[in-house]
Amino acid sequence: PTTTTTKMLQFSGEGRHSVVIGVAVVALLFVPDVQSIASKEDHVSPGFELIAAFDQVDYEWDETHVREEYIASGKFKVMNCVIAGVKVDKNENIYLTVPRWRSGVPATLNKLVPSTSGYTLQPFPSWNFNENELRNCQSMVIDSKNRMWLIDVGRENFFDPDTSLLINKLARVLVLDLDTLQLITTMTYTFPDDVVPKNNSFLNDIVLDETRGFAFFTSTWGDGLLVVYDYHNRRSWSYSGLSTQRDPTFDFVVNGVNYGSCASCVGASPVDGIALSATGNTLFFSIVGGAFLWSIPASVLRNPRTTIDDFNRAATFLWFKAGGSDGMLVNNNELFFGDINHSQLYHISLGGTDPMHLINATNEQMGLGINEEYFHWIDTFSTNPSNAQYIYFSTNRLDLFFNNTLDTVDKPNFRVWKFDTSVIANPQHRLSMRTLIAIVASCVVVVLLVITLFVLYKIGKSSSQSHGPETNTVLYSNDDSVDEDVDHSLTQKLI
Repeated sequence: PTTTTTKMLQFSGEGRHSVVIGVAVVALLFVPDVQSIASKEDHVSPGFELIAAFDQVDYEWDETHVREEYIASGKFKVMNCVIAGVKVDKNENIYLTVPRWRSGVPATLNKLVPSTSGYTLQPFPSWNFNENELRNCQSMVIDSKNRMWLIDVGRENFFDPDTSLLINKLARVLVLDLDTLQLITTMTYTFPDDVVPKNNSFLNDIVLDETRGFAFFTSTWGDGLLVVYDYHNRRSWSYSGLSTQRDPTFDFVVNGVNYGSCASCVGASPVDGIALSATGNTLFFSIVGGAFLWSIPASVLRNPRTTIDDFNRAATFLWFKAGGSDGMLVNNNELFFGDINHSQLYHISLGGTDPMHLINATNEQMGLGINEEYFHWIDTFSTNPSNAQYIYFSTNRLDLFFNNTLDTVDKPNFRVWKFDTSVIANPQHRLSMRTLIAIVASCVVVVLLVITLFVLYKIGKSSSQSHGPETNTVLYSNDDSVDEDVDHSLTQKLI
């Protein structure tokens, strides 16, 4: 019989196989990208509960504190207000800090309260306390006696473009009784300038060792500091070394945006996150501008005779995290931290009574949830004193704030999350419904692909029998070769 050759190609059985493979490659291109779908989903994985979300920071105003008047006078600048610290008390009240990094922050310590629009910030414990007593609260911690230990950075407006507004005061610790809402003035402590320099510091995070009477702090400025406060004897000291410094080779990338690695770039910050093991024997700490996770025996820090050389020798590199991180938390012997670069929550199961030496190949860095919108810059963590099964954390898109590109109108920038840690014991529950749908869809496409290949094979075989053993007729293909794409995955290795 006559074979039509216009826009067609005659080929042998070997050519038919090439076309079949080509069809297979094209079909595979339509298999859903599960990782992409999981990271850009419209909801989050099981275990996460959104408590509150804000486009912008706003307050509970009253007759003597009028919003319009504060805006007109410059006391309230919406673009300069961001949520950072979060803590939860025994009654599950949630407290948030709005640091005075720039001018125009009316209240720096607040309580999250319901409002007609959802939630708003109530200056805590009062407007007067925020305007006349507390200068700049970065973070805080609540002890077993329901007392809130407040970091008063001392310095204000050190990120304001108007350098004339910079205020340099000595850093302090203030202790507020949450039962009486009274400041315990006898516990107020001002750090000496040679421990936390008022012109060159940024007291950032705090953990308590109530058993031994110590508080540990990070200072996220310059080369960074670990600060030790012996509150029984009211004395303090600090250390700085390689482990507290940022990584100068680390490109700070957030959701695909590369801010670079220069000293003045967004995210080029030294030590920030800090966490204490359940026994109080090990202190964990990490930097923002880098992927290093460090630990040190707390006994080394508690000893006022420890030298800088002693400190540097005792600091132990533990892990390369997935990216830079902000706050950290130990809860139920799990170490939690955020991956700022990929908008993900991570944890490491510590295990044992001395976890500093027990992080090994069996202790994996596990991702618990990833979402470029909802987990954009995980900042601070909190335990739940009334139920250790839950933790809380804040997110705040700080890279956009520091890059002056934060949109306070169209989408939420600040969120408070609650996470059920029991999910860790049931890893199969970590996948969200949308991710599961993507996996099922992938399987369906593969099944359809197999059926398609089978049908093509049958058609080809039938055609071969009809037209003879030498030739077959199929639609023309411009390329009968196949390029194989190899997916290289990055693996985390223990150093």
